[in-house]
Amino acid sequence: MEAPAGDRLSHQLVVGGDEPAFGELYDRYSPRIFALALRVTGDRMAAGDITQEVFLVLWERPLSYDPERGPLRLWLGALAHARALADVRDPGGSRDDRDACDVLSGGRPAVPDLSYLDAFMTEPAVPEGSLRPQLLAGARARRRPAAPTAGWAEPYAGRVAALDALLACAVEADWQRSVAAGPALREVVAGLASVDGLVAASVGAPVLGPALGATSSAGRTAEVWEYERRRSPEQTRRDWRAQADALCRHLAALNPAARVTVDGQERTLGDHMLARALDTWNRSVAAATAAGLRLPAPLPAHERAMAAFTGRV
Repeated sequence: MEAPAGDRLSHQLVVGGDEPAFGELYDRYSPRIFALALRVTGDRMAAGDITQEVFLVLWERPLSYDPERGPLRLWLGALAHARALADVRDPGGSRDDRDACDVLSGGRPAVPDLSYLDAFMTEPAVPEGSLRPQLLAGARARRRPAAPTAGWAEPYAGRVAALDALLACAVEADWQRSVAAGPALREVVAGLASVDGLVAASVGAPVLGPALGATSSAGRTAEVWEYERRRSPEQTRRDWRAQADALCRHLAALNPAARVTVDGQERTLGDHMLARALDTWNRSVAAATAAGLRLPAPLPAHERAMAAFTGRV
């Protein structure tokens, strides 16, 4: 049973770090999830905690849900049902979000028939106070939303957030895994940060990481990798994301038609950012394929913009 079109679009948006779309998903499904958790636990406070926990899992590790395998409401319901049962059996016991999600190094188990969960969600309920503000604050702490930027740079910001969602599930072995018979995942991320830094330097945006010496992508990648190889994979992820977000914020006030030279190539700034979006997307898909995961496509408008850029070059 596949997910309806609305679930697919919502999933694309959440993977791309769209915080308003995540809030809308919460508004749509949380009354049923809360009702299910309340029915199992009989405790409104516990049901509220479980509801928040389930949606935080969706935000932090959205690739653990696969629209090809069923509707989002049943995936959320299954996660909430399992958490509620665990709470009843072991009140106050510790639980690891990773136990309920697929991680990059693991496969997906067989999918049971979850349609019975609908019976638990037929009478929506709501907690006494709104949990939405707490949820969004917790979500931002677990995974950054897409960085605010100019509309023409949103394809890049969305692909950055999507790759970050993929990296959120990575364990040590994943960082060492070769991507598309090439460098390991960690080196791929460092390489993306390197070129993003060159673009940043060309437009006066902050350049993070080691001091900028080289002006070629190969030279800058060597500089960044020498710096990152002494740090942890999670620090490499944070450094890449910080560079990408700093660039996004700076682009908000710039003209996409301005001519800019990066790594010896002169293009409009808008085309340079579409090139960065396309490179980030391609490497994300390769990393997801290596891990046996399905990465949803970008939003149609973003995909069309990247396709148009490919046609121009």
